[in-house]
Amino acid sequence: MSPVRLGPVIIEPEGILSGHGTINGDVNNFGTLSPGGSIGILNVNGDVTFTPRSTFSVEISPKEVSRLNVSGTATLGNANVSVLAQNGTYGPGTYRILQAGSVSGAFSGVD
Repeated sequence: MSPVRLGPVIIEPEGILSGHGTINGDVNNFGTLSPGGSIGILNVNGDVTFTPRSTFSVEISPKEVSRLNVSGTATLGNANVSVLAQNGTYGPGTYRILQAGSVSGAFSGVD
């Protein structure tokens, strides 16, 4: 069974939240949010807010991708997306890195 953490969670500017499992409560990201720790899924039963200087870091492979599932609203706040691609051959397609009840705003770009 995946660990369950109670929120709210605040990721400080130099902090990193990484891992699998479920957070029951809101997450405010001022640092780096990296679902999975390796490829995997982080569930948030609440809202997630990214700030302009924060990072959303995801790992992908040709067949899998880390994902953040948010039951409430994901506020993207012009955060940067950092993609850590594993070796392999990638074909055309789409990778779902975020699923939320609703989304507000946009990411600033992708590294």
